[in-house]
Amino acid sequence: MTILRVEKFSEVRQEPRGPYSVKAAGTDQILPDSHYDRVANFGPYHLTNTDEIYNLFRKTPDKAVDYFFGFRTMEQLEEWFNEKDRELLKQYNFVIASYEVDEKFIAKSSRQVAFHYGKSKKIKEVKI
Repeated sequence: MTILRVEKFSEVRQEPRGPYSVKAAGTDQILPDSHYDRVANFGPYHLTNTDEIYNLFRKTPDKAVDYFFGFRTMEQLEEWFNEKDRELLKQYNFVIASYEVDEKFIAKSSRQVAFHYGKSKKIKEVKI
């Protein structure tokens, strides 16, 4: 399965980091408070106990540290990061990376996926 992820390479961690990892951007907060207000109920801690991401993060938190978040479709990504968000991310040189991941290393929800980073292969990056 191909997964889309917004990220930027972190020299500090020597791996790609998402926009919620402030060290990746070199700033305290990239996205405005309105973004956090809008997506507050999208994340892994606001899901039902039948959701795969909920099960991964709530029931096996020790395994969750190996997982990154992404999206199955561009539509999901654009719902999560609206046009204003994407413009800000572009200013900080974030990209949209595509990863190939075996489905057994993916936990899904209706809005996003979590995938095992160590079991994925980056296939390309495009500018936002």
